[in-house]
Amino acid sequence: MMDERRQHRRRPWAHPINFQLGKDDSGEAGMVSLGGQAADISAGGLRIKSEKALSPGLRIFFGETNLSGIVKWNCISGGAYIAGIQLF
Repeated sequence: MMDERRQHRRRPWAHPINFQLGKDDSGEAGMVSLGGQAADISAGGLRIKSEKALSPGLRIFFGETNLSGIVKWNCISGGAYIAGIQLF
């Protein structure tokens, strides 16, 4: 049996998504806007396909919302960049 560490059940959620990368916690300094595709979502995070590799520890801010997160992991799959984002 596989060791499942997720606290929340993931659900498919395939939608275009826009986000900004911030170099500090305020979300203001050095903002870079990117687009991608959400693959699934849970109460604690989401998995996205991105046009750019996202490094673990990087802060992400989602559009005009108060939603932000941190990249927890990344990989390349089928030529696409995939990242797991923990939301807070």
